[in-house]
Amino acid sequence: MSNPIVAIDLDGVLCDSGAHWHKWLHDRFELNDSEVDKWIDSWGQMQKKPYNLTKLYQFPTGVTGFEYWNNQSLYDGLSPTNGAVSALQEIKSQLNMDIVVVSRVIGNHYESKLKWVRNHFPMVDAVYLTEPNEKAKTYTRCNAIVEDSLMQLHEFANRDVLKVR
Repeated sequence: MSNPIVAIDLDGVLCDSGAHWHKWLHDRFELNDSEVDKWIDSWGQMQKKPYNLTKLYQFPTGVTGFEYWNNQSLYDGLSPTNGAVSALQEIKSQLNMDIVVVSRVIGNHYESKLKWVRNHFPMVDAVYLTEPNEKAKTYTRCNAIVEDSLMQLHEFANRDVLKVR
């Protein structure tokens, strides 16, 4: 890869896996009303959800809500975010950038996630799937990053980056 490189997050960017996680949690567990109230505006609308959706639910002893991520075929039925395929095609053709998908794997759905990226985004040059606690997302050698986590964006912004020319 000799072109400028863009690192793109999968969950929350290329795929709305959070919406599927929220539905999975909602179908199985009771909402924690006091926690939900923290995310409701003065008109009674939930404007945004916490990044960690388990904060919104009550769980029986021994259950964390992260069990959702242990499904080996987790991504098999998920669709890309609207506009994601065409956006990556534009990045590739119009900006002449190499595309690396960088995503953490929490649970045992590594193969499902990798297959999902390859099936939906054939224009991607590389896929880098990290361990749950690995901070390699922001240390990926790239010129730009597309990410839904403000924390990750801050970490990226505070490092030495290659300059896009």
